[in-house]
Formats: sequence, C-alpha cells, structure tokens
Amino acid sequence: MYSVFAKDIKVSQKAGVYSDELLVENHFSVSIKLTFTEKPQTIPDYEFLVDSVIKAANQGFKWLEDWAENIFLLVSTISTPCTVNLEITKHNPSFSNKYVEAVGVEFIKEITK
Repeated sequence: MYSVFAKDIKVSQKAGVYSDELLVENHFSVSIKLTFTEKPQTIPDYEFLVDSVIKAANQGFKWLEDWAENIFLLVSTISTPCTVNLEITKHNPSFSNKYVEAVGVEFIKEITK
C-alpha cells in the first residue's frame, strides 16, 4: 500500500445550520489521506489535497457532509483509483448554552476509474 496525506488543514468559514453559526467564521480542521493499492505512476501533489479542501470550502456549504462531497468530487479528478479517508472537525461549535470542544464527520470513499 502507498498513501499520501495532508493533516490538520485549517479553514475558517461561515457555515452551518444555525443562525449563530452564520454570524462569525467557524474554525475547522481537515485531514485527508489517499491510499493506493500500489504506488501510482504519478504521485498526487500534497498541495493539490490542501487546495481541494480549501476550494471546496470556498464553494460554500451548510452541512459538513456537503463539504465532504465537494472535496471528494475535486479529488476524484486524479487518474488513479484510491481510497480517500476524510475527517472534518468543527472546533468550538455554537450551541445554545452548551460547550463542546469539537464535533465532526469521518468518511471513507473509494474512487474508481
């Protein structure tokens, strides 16, 4: 197996379901890992992973799952089949009268060609 990854990509974005979340920028961190069954002929550029996460965020999103799907669409443009592990963490989410350090989602998706 062969993997490339970018860990803890920091993103600030106004996003969310609740009106409080749309008033100020929320802070997110994203980790993305592409795993190949064998070494690809062309190695995906690490900066491509970071840029895909940021570009997908800049498209706007309400749900973390929507953001994740946009990231998968951008990453799926590579020509080699792989497994994508994606973790999106939202830090200090805005909940009325509740304190939570972080919430998030994790996805594993196959990209086939």
